[in-house]
Amino acid sequence: MTPRCCGSPHLKPMKNPSLSFSTLLLTAGLALLASVPTARAAAIISPIADSTSTRSGMNSAGAAPQGNDIEPGQEFQSATPATNPIVLDGNLSEWSGQAIVNPQFSIPKGSRDTGQLVTFEPYAGGDWTGPDDHSISLQVVFDESNVYLGVIVTDEYHEHAASASWDGDAVQIMIANPDRDAQVALYNYALGGIEGALSGTIIDHEAGLGGTDAVVSRNAAAHQTIYEIRLPKESLAIDNLTSGVQFGLGVAVNDGDEATPGQRGWSGLGPHAVVFGKTPAETALFTLVPEPGSLSLSMAGIIGATLLRFRKRER
Repeated sequence: MTPRCCGSPHLKPMKNPSLSFSTLLLTAGLALLASVPTARAAAIISPIADSTSTRSGMNSAGAAPQGNDIEPGQEFQSATPATNPIVLDGNLSEWSGQAIVNPQFSIPKGSRDTGQLVTFEPYAGGDWTGPDDHSISLQVVFDESNVYLGVIVTDEYHEHAASASWDGDAVQIMIANPDRDAQVALYNYALGGIEGALSGTIIDHEAGLGGTDAVVSRNAAAHQTIYEIRLPKESLAIDNLTSGVQFGLGVAVNDGDEATPGQRGWSGLGPHAVVFGKTPAETALFTLVPEPGSLSLSMAGIIGATLLRFRKRER
């Protein structure tokens, strides 16, 4: 049972009143692409000590509030090519690129810019005592045949005694179409057992074409659980993994504890895509970019998604 924009003083009045706001936004976006160096892509959030923060309604760059519960600035992401072959062994040492660390999201679900930003949402009597209790980092890379998701969870106690794939320490993901208005797949991954008595990797293709693979490992001394997941392009309903391809991805990282076993809360990137009902619009939009550090296609994805919203408003 998973619970279960602002004007610029330098712009002259438009001479053609038939020009839509989306046309103006596209012009501004293209100018932005021309002005931003392509050698840098900001995809990392600094770890934070508190589980909550107060929303201001704008991010540090003055951008408009986010379109879903994901914190401003993190709803749109880029995935870069893997620079080394990815070996599924529960060790991410061969992975390259930047990580997304402790992403925040608004609670309650659907509150968006009016809610409270958190890194962890307790559920059914669960609690969060700090980063040592539960914190995450995640990466997404790709090659010609697969998208790879790597998740490192810091957790002082591993708990997954339940038979259900999601009911305890686990990773649940939703794949959505590029418009993020339709679910493509639901996949769940876990390491069975409890601290000191672990079993094997659990893979559950809850919905979708399946065919994914994963290795989940536990470093008890470091209090870390590592999820290394391979998602073949067919499992994403994507024909070719080439630059510019987009898909929605929501990741819920569930947490259970020794005293409170089962699914007692979660962190993640767009976890509200998965919990309290399945909601594709709550996924993050990923764009495949041609090389590490490339920003142009990621920016194009942001502008494209923004244009889509304004076009819908204009209809």
